[in-house]
Amino acid sequence: MMATPHPDQVLESLKQKAKRSNKVRNLEAIHEVCAEVYAAGGVDYSYALIGRMSERQGGPAANTLYSTASADYRTLVDAWEAYAKAQGQKRPVKAQLATDEELLQRVDDPSIRMLLSMAIAERNTLRKQLDTLRSQANITVDLRPLPGVATVDTKRNEVIQVITPLEGLTSMQIDSLQRAISPAFLKAQGWAETEDGEVVVHRTGEVLFGPGYTHAVRALVTASGAASEMNRGRRSDQLATE
Repeated sequence: MMATPHPDQVLESLKQKAKRSNKVRNLEAIHEVCAEVYAAGGVDYSYALIGRMSERQGGPAANTLYSTASADYRTLVDAWEAYAKAQGQKRPVKAQLATDEELLQRVDDPSIRMLLSMAIAERNTLRKQLDTLRSQANITVDLRPLPGVATVDTKRNEVIQVITPLEGLTSMQIDSLQRAISPAFLKAQGWAETEDGEVVVHRTGEVLFGPGYTHAVRALVTASGAASEMNRGRRSDQLATE
């Protein structure tokens, strides 16, 4: 059986065929990278990995290794892979990923296990929502005018529509929203607000409303208040002109 040639021999053979000094430098750069992988006990001599490592050191990039003109570079990488296998370096068997239930059973702390379970459940929900969005191949965009104030830009000959948000909210509804996220109400329920805008159970840390919830409610209340002021101003202007 023919012995596997050492990569040094393959390198010298390829350098003798190279007609340009730039190619010789690139071959040496690839050779050095592969030697580093071998010295570290690595078994991955994929063109993608060798190319990324080579590019960081000023050698050929990964996309270069896949081109037709880079056959000699690939030959050198393949020589290193064959040599590593001949020396007994083997790819490790991929470990089978644990299931969600197996991961939970490995956590001894009940509180951490509960938080991990909630995170897994939220991840699964997001995955389902993402799959639903991906399945909606045809999306119809409603371009009908929305309620608000429309003005005409004579310079651009365009209609600019200013939308007044939450015009339909009453003062009672706004007060209810404000009360729902007030510190007094949250404390009375045994809840707390985090810096991220979450509402959590103060004692257990259970998330009742996700990140951004209280921030969004405050933004709605602020926008609604501004809209109410705008409406009152428009009505006053209309009464003044009648």
